[in-house]
Amino acid sequence: MQAPVVDLRQHSEFVKKHIEGSVSIPWNDFEERMHELPPKGSLLSYLMDQSVSPEEVTNRFLSHGYKIQDYFIDTPEMWNKFEAVNKVESGNTNHRLWVPNTFLEETIGTVEELLSVKNKSWSALDLGSGSGRDAIFLALRGWKVTAVDYLQELLDKALNVAKRYNCSIDTICVDLESTPHGKLAEQLPRVDLVHVARYLHRPLFPLIKQLINPGGFVVYHTFMTGVEKFGKPRRAKFILQEDELKELLLGYEVIVYKMSTIEDGRPVQCIVARKPP
Repeated sequence: MQAPVVDLRQHSEFVKKHIEGSVSIPWNDFEERMHELPPKGSLLSYLMDQSVSPEEVTNRFLSHGYKIQDYFIDTPEMWNKFEAVNKVESGNTNHRLWVPNTFLEETIGTVEELLSVKNKSWSALDLGSGSGRDAIFLALRGWKVTAVDYLQELLDKALNVAKRYNCSIDTICVDLESTPHGKLAEQLPRVDLVHVARYLHRPLFPLIKQLINPGGFVVYHTFMTGVEKFGKPRRAKFILQEDELKELLLGYEVIVYKMSTIEDGRPVQCIVARKPP
């Protein structure tokens, strides 16, 4: 099976023609757009022009933890081979390599089914959103999403990706740990879903509960005890104890709860819980 193809040429060349299903990430933008690649360890192929050596490109991918199946060089002969099997397309297509958090992807359908079917203008907060893949995933499903992070540069990346995928998100740049909760409560909207991935600041939980509309949901998943064996995080304030999410969301209806591991083996605790109507 052909691995996904990253097209490293200028985007204008990609628009003219590209390998079917490929994704445009120009070589000059590669480091800035790493967040648009699939999880590390994934198998990829790439297409490049003749201005860069395959050795340099391959080594760059390998240094970031990716595996390379094949590479293609932009020549007439290469295009003839793909055209012969009808694997060439054109235009500003928006294929996607990046993936949202696995737990969110697994459970969002359940959340949507349990929300009022009469109201599909669902709203969500993605706290500690980083470069915004989970926020954009929700926006692509029709949610009105506000991504929150303390780094404006990450929120700018999220906005750029959202634009490339023809959807929109709102962003708020604020430090969730140093800003008084009263001020946060004024800045952040009330929503049907609060989502948090791989981030823990226990004092935020009263605010999270305040921000969720009655009958709304929290989807939360982050590292738990045992993660110290793998490296980061090591500090207790960033690590959940067993069943702690249930305790922090006491009074909420637990829809899904599990302890699992992510790709690198680190243990995580995951919950979908519903606020009483």
